[in-house]
Amino acid sequence: MTTPARRDAVAITSAGDFSRSTGVRSVAARKLAALRCHASQVSGGALALATDEDATRFLGIELYRRADIGTSHRTFLDHLADPFVVS
Repeated sequence: MTTPARRDAVAITSAGDFSRSTGVRSVAARKLAALRCHASQVSGGALALATDEDATRFLGIELYRRADIGTSHRTFLDHLADPFVVS
């Protein structure tokens, strides 16, 4: 049985949609190992074949988008991640 797609999911279509980023290359291999613990995250996909070196390239930067709704004051994300600038 498949799970239906969420109707409220947000599609991010361009780099301009992101507002924050943080580098996590130093823990990218551990992120990949954690994903592999959950077969549904990697089964049949490119991450199933990824090496630790690939993880650094594919998973080494986390991008975030601040929602247009909710709090307007600084949050933990503002302290954790740097502003994302499209170069």
